[in-house]
Amino acid sequence: MRLNYDISLEFVKDMKVVKVMTSQFCEQPGRFSALRPFGFPIAGLVLAFILNACASQAPESEFPEASAPPLTPPRISTAPPPDGRLTVNSREYPWSAVGRLNIAGRGFCTGFLISPRHVVTRAGCLFDGTRGEWRPLLDLHFVAGYQSDRYQAASALKTYRTAEGYNPRAGQSLASLTRNWALLTLERPIGQKTGWLGITWQTRNDNAPPALKAGYRRDWQHAVSLYYGCVEGGCPLLAGEKQLPVLVLEGGRFSVPGHLYLPSRERLLAELRSAGLGPSRGRLPENGRTLPRPEKTSAILLWQLGYLTDAPEDASAASIESAIKGFQEVEGLPSDGVASVALLGRLLLRAYEAAIATPIS
Repeated sequence: MRLNYDISLEFVKDMKVVKVMTSQFCEQPGRFSALRPFGFPIAGLVLAFILNACASQAPESEFPEASAPPLTPPRISTAPPPDGRLTVNSREYPWSAVGRLNIAGRGFCTGFLISPRHVVTRAGCLFDGTRGEWRPLLDLHFVAGYQSDRYQAASALKTYRTAEGYNPRAGQSLASLTRNWALLTLERPIGQKTGWLGITWQTRNDNAPPALKAGYRRDWQHAVSLYYGCVEGGCPLLAGEKQLPVLVLEGGRFSVPGHLYLPSRERLLAELRSAGLGPSRGRLPENGRTLPRPEKTSAILLWQLGYLTDAPEDASAASIESAIKGFQEVEGLPSDGVASVALLGRLLLRAYEAAIATPIS
């Protein structure tokens, strides 16, 4: 046995032989029998040498270097593509600040919380056309973050005031359309639980689709519907979406666009001051059951855009965080894995582009 071992060592020292065997093994790995003359101990050493040499001979195309992330990710999920609309989770901010003004069990309108105690809604909701009079406070009740018979907070009304010059009998006149808004004052500061939206004079969205509508549709009464403005593509407004109020994304926060309700910024500020309010950028929930980040809404969009493999209801928190980071890397954003409101705006923008198949410059 000692003799065979010494002979094998001498054989290994002949590098020409090993080089030949290396070439044969790399081309045909099944020829392991070529190592039998060495005996088991040395065969292991020779095999290690050969495998290392094979790796060095591998063509570069088999081991490509990591490249920059693509502009659009490959679709890795089976989700339906974005179609311009979503049913969002009203437990999450900012949708928690969207609510229903219930009218004595006979109807409702969408309203936006703009302070802990104040809601903006359509003035036409407060007029009883059958009786020809303004509705009494006892008929009105505001429910924030309502979804499937559950809600985040609710309050009776203390008072309300309609826009100056609004005439509910004026039909479709310009004055009636442009002044069709009212400010509600609630009995309770429920906005502390749900958060609230700001009011802005911003006329265009910042890193978001050109049009955002959110609220309760007549044909979808028990959940907040979100429409993100792909009128140019294959998802035009449904009948129930035409009446949804508009939002804008400004500075990473959703706000109510004041220019749709008042003729000037000065008039807007005057109206806010008369109600004891000032310019507001909105605020996240301070306490309660409301979730401060739109994680579920973001997960749905990540799934539809191809960043999340599993459906949102089946995806783990870790996989959603990883999908967020993947999206942030593609977008050139800080990769923190957090589902912020600003991130939601960027996701909606990409979903809008996918829906109309036209990138926005």
